[in-house]
Amino acid sequence: MSHLKSDPTRPQDTLQGVYRPESLPVRGNRLTQRFAWWVLRRFGWDIRGVYPDTSKFLIIGAPHSSNWDWFWGMWVMWALGVRFSYMIKDAFFFPPLGAILRWMGGVKVERGAGNSLGLIKASIQAFEQNKKLVLFITPEGRTKPVRTLKRGFYTIAKSAQVPVLVVSFRYDEKAISLDGMVDMNGPFDEVEKDLKAHYHAIKGRHRGYLDNLENWAISPLPKDTKIYD
Repeated sequence: MSHLKSDPTRPQDTLQGVYRPESLPVRGNRLTQRFAWWVLRRFGWDIRGVYPDTSKFLIIGAPHSSNWDWFWGMWVMWALGVRFSYMIKDAFFFPPLGAILRWMGGVKVERGAGNSLGLIKASIQAFEQNKKLVLFITPEGRTKPVRTLKRGFYTIAKSAQVPVLVVSFRYDEKAISLDGMVDMNGPFDEVEKDLKAHYHAIKGRHRGYLDNLENWAISPLPKDTKIYD
């Protein structure tokens, strides 16, 4: 039985005009939501799926093949009116950029702790210190193709005891989809297998996901390429 409580082949309904649960941390107001939706619609984009009704959860987004994912993700945050947070190294928190990053949901990670263990520790602490928190992570870890997921999201979710929402960047459909929650009770290998099965047919901006990446790459990838983890 799949640990992912969704069907990637079933079209999701738009979230435009849908009630946002009060449990979620709020970003902006009705005016900023309407403007963000106008921008997304102006460029042909939609947000689909179902709101989670919980005050703390982790978001994992894939396929993460371009920095444009962050750009569209920011518009999604404003359109939904939900505050997303994400980890950034403290080197970027200098005036006035630091204030802007905090306002946009950035959580500072101390220099020297910017490795995987530091990010995991900071993420767990953030969940412990906040009554409401939606933390966004890309489980592939980078925009270049990878063969396996980073285990960080699994460790964070298990340690902080928070649910995990699966989000997909569907560039061929011009949609960002809230696909459902993952059952985290199983071992990491099982969770990764279910995520792989869920994402395999979804196209990002430049590629698909994990083992399916040759099928989606803009340029065919040689078999002896050195970019894989």
